[in-house]
Amino acid sequence: MRRQLLWTRLDQHGLDHCRVSSNADRGGGTRVQGTMLTLCDGDPTTVSYEIRADREWRTRSLDLTVHGAHTGRLSLVADDPGDWVVEAGDAEVELDGPFDVDTPFTPITNTLPIRRRDFDVGETVEVPVVYVSLPDLAVSVADQRYTRFTAHEDDADVYRYEDEVSDLATEIVVDEEGFVLAYPQLFDRVVKMSSA
Repeated sequence: MRRQLLWTRLDQHGLDHCRVSSNADRGGGTRVQGTMLTLCDGDPTTVSYEIRADREWRTRSLDLTVHGAHTGRLSLVADDPGDWVVEAGDAEVELDGPFDVDTPFTPITNTLPIRRRDFDVGETVEVPVVYVSLPDLAVSVADQRYTRFTAHEDDADVYRYEDEVSDLATEIVVDEEGFVLAYPQLFDRVVKMSSA
């Protein structure tokens, strides 16, 4: 699988472009590389990120770099049992448990739990995440919830997404491969997904 996706921000100026490549046929996983151009506290900011997942779409690492009025770099790496090491500057923190990652600058992180599970209509799944905020790159652990509602027109699905960090509950629309088409009030995909 090779895909390119582009979303526009709805709550402020911003674009997110990412490339997804998967090598599952040869036992590998999935790599997501992206760049978000946005505003943080009113300042133009670039966020570069790379997410690696195994062949079951379990998150193995997140690396991100912020450039702008605020700058910084953060790395999250999980070993096989699910123990995480978080590196930000000179600080290093360990977290225990199988987590996904979530950030406020890209909807690609919503794809990870959706791709990993074959949801039945009406099924709800709790998803623990390591949440990285901007622009401070603060790391916290939170619970999120996905409920598959029903198939949407044009082979898309609707999921109710609930996030305890932002106290958000919304319905996101994803295509037949689990990539976000519409995330109300935050993101819209602005071009058709293309192979690269």
